[in-house]
Amino acid sequence: MKDLQKISIKRHVAAVDAPFDFVSYQLFGPALHTAPVVLVLHALSGNSSVCGPQGWWNGLIGDDQTIDTKKFTVLAINVPGNGYDGQLLDNPYAFRLKNVASWVLAALDEFGLKDLYAVIGGSLGGCLAWQLVALRPDLCKHLIPVAAHWKASPWVVAQGMVQDRILSNSKEPLFDARVHAMTFYRNPNAFAVKFGSDDSLKAAASVYDWLHFHGNSLKDRFTLKAYKFMNWLLTTHDCTNNDRSIEMVMRAFKGELHLIGIQDDLLYSETDIEQTASLARALGVQVHHHRLISTQGHDAFLIEQEQLGSFIASVFAGTTLKNDSYELSKSPR
Repeated sequence: MKDLQKISIKRHVAAVDAPFDFVSYQLFGPALHTAPVVLVLHALSGNSSVCGPQGWWNGLIGDDQTIDTKKFTVLAINVPGNGYDGQLLDNPYAFRLKNVASWVLAALDEFGLKDLYAVIGGSLGGCLAWQLVALRPDLCKHLIPVAAHWKASPWVVAQGMVQDRILSNSKEPLFDARVHAMTFYRNPNAFAVKFGSDDSLKAAASVYDWLHFHGNSLKDRFTLKAYKFMNWLLTTHDCTNNDRSIEMVMRAFKGELHLIGIQDDLLYSETDIEQTASLARALGVQVHHHRLISTQGHDAFLIEQEQLGSFIASVFAGTTLKNDSYELSKSPR
């Protein structure tokens, strides 16, 4: 966390109903306004540490990686309220992803960033990416939601409700909620591949050990308030914000849409993502649709980074520090 920085959004607080007066972030690669900017958005329990030795996407982002930090400025923003910077909400149900998007856009305005090369996010981060372009259709040239959908399906709502009940009623809320979440972050095939070669008693012990490991590891680095808030964002997400149709959102978007689903994802079904791709094509949106082939379920967006990189390599290939596809903004205010 030593490279964590903050940008003040104090002058936007009233306009965007922000509970905090700053947004925290990390920068990787060239300085802002010297190279094309890629905005990276994290998942439910993630943060802005996207690359480097402990980076959760360090097989995708970094020097000489698909998103090459020798060529691109990578701006990774923390969802305000995720706790990575110490900011927590007393009422986790007070805001939705639309609010978060308005806070992120306020931060981008403070940076003087009007034209991003790409916005990419995984899971909840991909949902936030959808929400950003719903509010600002000309935000980026490439929108890349990975393992995400433009709204929470009834299944996601149901899982989110179970998560919230666990978080509100369990004696060990973080541990128990994470154990439950791992069952839909993976899938039955993932469990069979990982534990199926063992005899039944050994397999049961291995499953218990594995789930205990994940429950304990989250408990050591996350907070209850943050988990409740992030889960609420996931559960209530709908980038149409009940005031427009998804067709209106898509028609307004000015860039290229790259939809990446996952085989046998139990959280965001590949069927939903395929239907979104078909709708985008019918509306004349320039859309590219890919499917991660993996036994790992939803978590494949974190695990199958080489395959993920192959899908978007052409988006980030051949770009130099001088980017003439859009005018670089002036220095931040």
